[in-house]
Amino acid sequence: MAPPIINGDGWDGSDQLMYPYEPSDYLTTINSMKQMHDQPLPFRLPFSGFAFTYIWVHKDGYVTFNKGLKSYSFPVEFPMVPDDTNLEEDPSIIAAFFAHQDIPSEVEGSGVYYRLIEMDKETNQSIKQRLQSDFGQAMAASVGWQPKFVFIITWKNMTFPNRRRERELKTNTYQMVLATDEMQTFVMFNYEWISWITHLDNYAGLNGPPAFIGFNGGNSTQSYEYQPFSQNPRLTLMPKMGWGNGLPGRYYFTIDEELEPGACVNKELDPNLPDRLGLHTSTDYILMLGGQELNFTGPCLTPDSLITCRFDIFKVRGRMMTQNIGSCITPPIMYEGYVDFTVTVDDKTFWYSRMYVQSSEARKEYDVWVREEDIVEKLPIDRTANGAAAATGGADNPHILTIGWNSDDLTWLDNAQVSVSIWGYRELSDVYPQLTYLVELAQGADNNGQLELDLANLPKLVPGQFDNYEFTFGYLAVNVTGDQWSQTLWSKPMPLGWFMRPYWIREYGHNWSGRFCSKWFDREQELDRFALTVFRCPCTIVQSERDRGRFAPDLQCNVIDKKCDTQHHGAQHCVRTARPSVGGSGQTCCYDDYGELVQTADTMFGGRPSRAFVYGKHPFKMAVMVPTLSYWLYDIMPFFYCCKWSASGKGDDNSDTCQMFNYWRTSQDCSSYQPPGVANVYGDPHIVTFDRFNYTFNGKGEFVLINTDTPVHKLDIHGRFEQLPNLDGTHLTAVAIRDNISAIVELRLRPVAARWQFQLYLFADKEMYYFWQPDMRSIQLRGVQLYQPAGIRNMSHVIAMFDSGAGVEIMVTPVGSLMLNVYLPQTFINSTRGLLGKWTRDPLDDLELPDGSHGPSAQPGLTSRDLYLNFANHYRLKETKSPYLGQSLFWHNPVPHSHYDDLKFEPKFEISQQDLDGLPDADKVCSDSQACLYDLVVTQDTGYAQQTKRDEASAELIHRELSDQIIRCPALPRPRNGRKSENRYWPGTIVRFSCDDGYRLVGYEVRRCREDGLWSWGVDPECIRDLKYKLTLAGIFTGVILPVIVLIALFVVCWRRGRKSVANNYYMTQPLIKDRVVEDRDQLAVNNNESHDEEVVGVDNKTNSNSNDKHIAIDAKQAIV
Repeated sequence: MAPPIINGDGWDGSDQLMYPYEPSDYLTTINSMKQMHDQPLPFRLPFSGFAFTYIWVHKDGYVTFNKGLKSYSFPVEFPMVPDDTNLEEDPSIIAAFFAHQDIPSEVEGSGVYYRLIEMDKETNQSIKQRLQSDFGQAMAASVGWQPKFVFIITWKNMTFPNRRRERELKTNTYQMVLATDEMQTFVMFNYEWISWITHLDNYAGLNGPPAFIGFNGGNSTQSYEYQPFSQNPRLTLMPKMGWGNGLPGRYYFTIDEELEPGACVNKELDPNLPDRLGLHTSTDYILMLGGQELNFTGPCLTPDSLITCRFDIFKVRGRMMTQNIGSCITPPIMYEGYVDFTVTVDDKTFWYSRMYVQSSEARKEYDVWVREEDIVEKLPIDRTANGAAAATGGADNPHILTIGWNSDDLTWLDNAQVSVSIWGYRELSDVYPQLTYLVELAQGADNNGQLELDLANLPKLVPGQFDNYEFTFGYLAVNVTGDQWSQTLWSKPMPLGWFMRPYWIREYGHNWSGRFCSKWFDREQELDRFALTVFRCPCTIVQSERDRGRFAPDLQCNVIDKKCDTQHHGAQHCVRTARPSVGGSGQTCCYDDYGELVQTADTMFGGRPSRAFVYGKHPFKMAVMVPTLSYWLYDIMPFFYCCKWSASGKGDDNSDTCQMFNYWRTSQDCSSYQPPGVANVYGDPHIVTFDRFNYTFNGKGEFVLINTDTPVHKLDIHGRFEQLPNLDGTHLTAVAIRDNISAIVELRLRPVAARWQFQLYLFADKEMYYFWQPDMRSIQLRGVQLYQPAGIRNMSHVIAMFDSGAGVEIMVTPVGSLMLNVYLPQTFINSTRGLLGKWTRDPLDDLELPDGSHGPSAQPGLTSRDLYLNFANHYRLKETKSPYLGQSLFWHNPVPHSHYDDLKFEPKFEISQQDLDGLPDADKVCSDSQACLYDLVVTQDTGYAQQTKRDEASAELIHRELSDQIIRCPALPRPRNGRKSENRYWPGTIVRFSCDDGYRLVGYEVRRCREDGLWSWGVDPECIRDLKYKLTLAGIFTGVILPVIVLIALFVVCWRRGRKSVANNYYMTQPLIKDRVVEDRDQLAVNNNESHDEEVVGVDNKTNSNSNDKHIAIDAKQAIV
């Protein structure tokens, strides 16, 4: 049968439905005897996550990329799970009209046509322009897109097989146009006419299951059936609908990763369609600040349609772009994470999707920027014509601020003019705080991507517009002048001192920064002590990088981007807590070039806790909880006006206001930091528990890796182990995690052919997610942050961080195996069960059973068979909920649980010497690694075994870096107006203190960090001014020496007065004594005359006389005294 002759003039008409085809495109290899044409492709064709370099064009109205099934029963249902993949495969197909078909011999030109177009080599400019125009306006996700390779397949005059010859011939003509740039793929279906719908009616072709229209990704992954037409009698309406490029009969789809339609759906065609049909959007994430044009496909639109877009609770008006495409400008949504996006048309139809809202702090690059960032960040000065010269001493003052933006991202119109405005932020109410428009800096400027702003001649705020001028930071915005449908481009958050300074002086005086700081300080005194609730900083940068359950790198200040100068000058790397604390706070830890913690005890640029978490806290729409904005208001701007803009003008630590700031934002040292525990799974597979018991496990099915159920923690981690192809070993292929009330996160290893762009499937609560762009480094979901490390663009390395501090790290190795690292804080000790063991710091009790009873003892003599039967198999998950284990967290779509669970599978438990004898290079490949030897025996693959050895070494390195005892002394602040000889805190460090010129040191000059992590005893040093020092000495003299002199003087005076009083008393008592002596003497003489005749009596009288003389002398002395 000769192919038809077709006029080439058809190439020029862009309003024509069908792309022309020529005689040379006719596939003579397809006929009644041969149903497929095998066509290699000189490029990569992405489809449903896979990448293909070949294609089979089938006579039955579809193209395929694998052998598929032996036969199909209609109606068909995709995806499929074949019993034996060696014989059959879940078909990977793109079906424009999948039904058994035949080529009628009586109609000339009937058959299948195929044409490949390489756009850079195509000489027909008409067809190139038509393809570029059609696909560039095809659907919401293709606006502005240009194909590199296109192939056109046409099924011309195809009829159903075994038709009755007596009946009138019925034929269908339709076309598939596949276009790709090797990253994205779009397909166009053109239906010229459809007169029959089923091959099971050989009489009329109308009664029976109709043809299938849609896609199946293959490998039991995903499918999409185009409703309400596929396998439905209304399929005959397709040539009259679709309206792709405004043409009836044309339908578009995007099919490179997710399968989504680009044609609207008329819900009136099928009342049984669900109330909330899916929306398909031009982007998967939007900016929190709003102003972004969002195109969508879903409802069929007319010029009179009343379109309402709703993001969460915020409504905006939409507009019709084409019958298939609508558009709206996103409103400000103070949120970080996914919100509901719904569209209503004429208040009747209701369409639904989910949209990720990204805060500005989460972005890596911004659409608007300022070239002279120093002007924005340094202390604002007077920049009037006279003030600028006075401030710098001449005409060299940089009083021009250059604002740049991505002009092509704003509009493609060459003559468009733009406006540049300032927006500020403050929190006047507890709920729904918003940005505030301040002033327009320029209007009607050329959209050339640059504007030079004269800081000496800035526009003025409207008098009385605001009750105060407490707008300390905000954003620059650029939009098309006078266009209500214009997008708005935003800068990063920036201080507004360069603009607001005159207003601050007018309202607060020249000490405006001190007023701001004092007000902030007073407010902090009234709020809670949030720093008690945040995680303590790791001591070293190595610990911070290994603590992957609690800390993630700062997206600006890190070892790759190194944008640290503004807030953490001198730091090389900073990390932040991945999740907010109980009260919604966060922690930032920074490290210097030695990998040591930088603290505010040494510099104002150290890491510090923050009252507001950088990504906000649910419900987000409240004061202190707004992503980015609250963080800047409560934690970043106080650093500027207290420290960098201090009244002293020096911007250093010694100012009074900076000391006030550091009082509430002091770095927390690492003296009480506790590193997490870690457990690992790698290779074929090998498990290392938290207590470092190492064993090999080869179960097939789904198992509990960790189960924790206590009043404090509720954590479940499940693992799926699948059999290695045609081998007796298994490997880890998927992990599912839930922490308390978090979203269920599931990470699956993709099939080999689907790893060309992404290595893992990521699901959360049964929705698929991606890290779409370089800006999407992290995704915040309910109770969990998903993070892709810097430098990773293919989702081969994903970390899930949960509120409890638990972290799950999954990496795809070069040989296609998974390595799993689980990090748990020490609050999980004595509460874990599962294949990763009971964490008690004692490996002997690791193998506890689910009911809490003792399993086999983790002794060196334990065999793999005993461990498998008596321990590991007890943690096998069933399809229904079971005691102590719960129910599988995996989303079994489309493959059921029973497909993975194989109780009869028996792995190779032990390796023998005979096994090793057959591998002469075993010692060379594995050395003494038993895990490597096992994998080499099972897989017979030296590359796989060597990777296991590397993973084993990596697991040991992680454990060693986390378990090494790192002792650091507490923070030792340098004295104000002084210096320290060392900023190190490791044991043995000797720190000497000194003071700046004009100051004297008071206190201990030298302190030493002891081996127990404490400083040697001493009084904290203080630097005081020389005059104050002299006054202090004078005070010491006046307060201590002078009172001593006064006391001595008083003592001398009193002593002298006492001696004078004694002398006076002596002379006054002498006459009395004399008279008494004379009287006694006379009386003694009389007594002697009367007693002269008795000697004894005389003697006695003499004695009495002597005694009396003594009494007289004593009386005289007492009188003197």
